Amino acid sequence: PHCPTFYLCSPREIRPFKMVSGLPKTVTYLAVFITALTSVLWVVLLMQPRGWALRISAFYTVDTGAWQVSISRGAVLKVLPGMRGNRVSKFLNLFTPAVRSTEDFKEFLCGISHMTLFVSDVCLIGSNLYISSIVLIACVFFGTFLNWCACGMLAMWAFMKPRESSRLGARVLYFLTFACYAGGLGQYANAANNLKELPPTGDQVAFGRNVFGGIILCILQLIPLFTVFVFIGRTRDEAINEHKSYKKKEAREETRLANKKYMEEVGYGAAGSGYDASYDGWTPGALESLEPAAQPGNP
Repeated sequence: PHCPTFYLCSPREIRPFKMVSGLPKTVTYLAVFITALTSVLWVVLLMQPRGWALRISAFYTVDTGAWQVSISRGAVLKVLPGMRGNRVSKFLNLFTPAVRSTEDFKEFLCGISHMTLFVSDVCLIGSNLYISSIVLIACVFFGTFLNWCACGMLAMWAFMKPRESSRLGARVLYFLTFACYAGGLGQYANAANNLKELPPTGDQVAFGRNVFGGIILCILQLIPLFTVFVFIGRTRDEAINEHKSYKKKEAREETRLANKKYMEEVGYGAAGSGYDASYDGWTPGALESLEPAAQPGNP
């Protein structure tokens, strides 16, 4: 049979035309559900004041959240609250029970950094945690914005007017959403893991339920990303819409070229020079230049 355009008859596009009826809409419903679920759960995780990373030593405990840090005394300082003497004991006694924002925790560590005789730079540890907390919050909110944009483009493709730009745009935005979530979580976990360098060294950092919850949400985000790449392809409706758009663009181009050719053939002097192809019409002031100049003695 006769092939009207490339969009309808390209060999590489024949197989996607045979998609199961209703599958794109089913996948879109799934993507909307996961978008709403992950958006709410990410905000819930950010609001948790504790449970992201836990640094436990015999002298103090540091429990971090996405935006604040809680400090409590360890078992040794609870038994020996009046421990005095060397600089190390004075340093450890500074970890009094308190709840600080990540910025205040950074200032706290930088203020006591001169008291340590250890290799680790406690001020740098606090600064990295503060910066990573800001990046985590920014990545979550920006990733949520991209997530809803991708969901909207997919919904436009499935329920309104299937276009190739909407389908490919949804793929790109879903990938960027996953990258934002995973990147923000990964860099925060790396900064929180550096808390193990706080004196006394040797104790490890235990990641809490919120970090594992973030990992689960990143895995959930892979579901719409997988579906738009595997189950959403070019359909016949999309090919027809692309064909119509191509014909409209072709008609506009033919009209523009015909107008340009006509003006080149019948234009008179300044009239012909007044045509501007980039403007697709007359340049401003061209018609005024055609008016006859005033003669001497005429009003």
